[in-house]
Amino acid sequence: MTPTPDATKGTVAIAAIHGGALELRLASDAPGRGTVVDFSQFRRGQIARHPLVRAVGKGTGAVIDATAGLGADAWLLAASGRHVIALERCAAVHDAVADGLARAGRDPSLEAVAGRITLQHADSIRALAGLVERARSGGGSIDAIVLDPMYPHSGSSALPPRDIRLVRAAAGDDVDALDLFAAACHCGVSRVVVRRPHRAPPMALPATTALSAPLNAQFGSKLVRYDLYLPFRASPTP
Repeated sequence: MTPTPDATKGTVAIAAIHGGALELRLASDAPGRGTVVDFSQFRRGQIARHPLVRAVGKGTGAVIDATAGLGADAWLLAASGRHVIALERCAAVHDAVADGLARAGRDPSLEAVAGRITLQHADSIRALAGLVERARSGGGSIDAIVLDPMYPHSGSSALPPRDIRLVRAAAGDDVDALDLFAAACHCGVSRVVVRRPHRAPPMALPATTALSAPLNAQFGSKLVRYDLYLPFRASPTP
């Protein structure tokens, strides 16, 4: 995907900094001015009450994070005890997360959570159906698919946090977010969870599809909400 121009103008680079960690930064920035994925900074808090964890629900199956970004949602779900398959299609962002997971895996206090995350460099629209099918054929299950598309600019004069601006500069807006939502709903997974800004309308499948994905519940936080959809194949009209 072509990066969308914004206030972070410039090409994004991934490079090692002092200490060996990989940093995602603008190519025009000096080392140390970018973002390093550091899961040791994750605040545990009340994980079970986090709106994303509540939206995903209880279960023993894996969860697919179809828009991994810098890995925060995948780490949160893994910290709650879930096995997570995290997909990221932007190579630079994927490499930054892979580096963070590798370092977490060498930390005795983090290795258990890191070990529950499988990171893949893949386009979720193409990969989701195959992942779900392989899990089932192997005797496993996928309980939920989580989506957090990079939405177009809101027009607000306030800049988003630097790490979000860097991901946007690297990956661009997810202009195919509705295609990703449709792909997730068609996988036969019982729950699809979508992170949305509070003012954004819920997502919806085209009226022409034979599949129905009603909005079942919304789980809010201060800045965003998590919309829960329960897809099912609609009965044909007599």
